[in-house]
Amino acid sequence: MLIYTSGASLAIVRFADCDKAKEGSDCVGSGEKVSRIYGEVFGAPVIDQDNARNFDVLITGNVRAYNEATPLLFRPNLVAVRLSVLNRDGDILATQDKMETANNLTGSTIRIAKGLASTLKNEIGR
Repeated sequence: MLIYTSGASLAIVRFADCDKAKEGSDCVGSGEKVSRIYGEVFGAPVIDQDNARNFDVLITGNVRAYNEATPLLFRPNLVAVRLSVLNRDGDILATQDKMETANNLTGSTIRIAKGLASTLKNEIGR
């Protein structure tokens, strides 16, 4: 589905961290980490909500779960997001509610987040 049109400005609104009480200590800073990766994949700035009105299309939301496993602990790396793609008027153009995991020896949280971002980028036609 083509949502993004040439010439429209796009930004990533810094994602909220997952809930540390529910998901663990890896949640602290998870929103910033995943937002930065989406910004890299989309070639878009990561902004605070206060600057959102300056852009035509926004990707906003939160990290639902984040686990950056230490190698050899046999726990998977995990990234889960719940995001919305909004137009300037606040209309929801697309959503992404997805969780991906990877073996902690072969798939980093960075790789997982890049994969999620690339999937969304392909879906909206950026």
